[in-house]
Amino acid sequence: MTGFTAPEYGLPSNDPDVEPAPAAAGQQQQSGSGLRQQLEAALAEKKAMGEKLAALEAKDRAAGLAAGLKAAGLGESAAKFYPKDADTGEAAVEAWAEELKAAVPQQAPPAPEPAAPPAATLPPEAQRVMQQVQDAAASAPAAEQGLTAMLGRLRDPTIPYPQLLQEMRAMGFQPPP
Repeated sequence: MTGFTAPEYGLPSNDPDVEPAPAAAGQQQQSGSGLRQQLEAALAEKKAMGEKLAALEAKDRAAGLAAGLKAAGLGESAAKFYPKDADTGEAAVEAWAEELKAAVPQQAPPAPEPAAPPAATLPPEAQRVMQQVQDAAASAPAAEQGLTAMLGRLRDPTIPYPQLLQEMRAMGFQPPP
């Protein structure tokens, strides 16, 4: 019979068929201390591997999300709106992007402003002055910058009409006789 010790089962220790008990209690304590060190080392290794796995999963998630957003035609700045616990597969990200596009109205590009205000909205005197500026700019091959600038100001609907007339008179334009 092997594999058990006499003191564990209450058998006499002088029996020849029974293995002797460990020599001292200090020996048991020493082996227990070694096991504790092994356990602590294994737990530290497990924690380090868990942190490494979390970092790799975060990197994989970011790469998958970036690829999905690019495929959906969105910039990477949209990633901050993507749910943290959602799948980052390309198909899932594209589906989310389509939902986002449907929920958020797309802004139309701004309509180009007309080059000149319609003639009907300008008073007749302003139309005449505008025509003088255009004629002066077209007749002189090297038109002065002042005339070109004034033409641009005439086309600007935000500049008040009296201010334009004052500036044009200062440039030498005269009302018709």
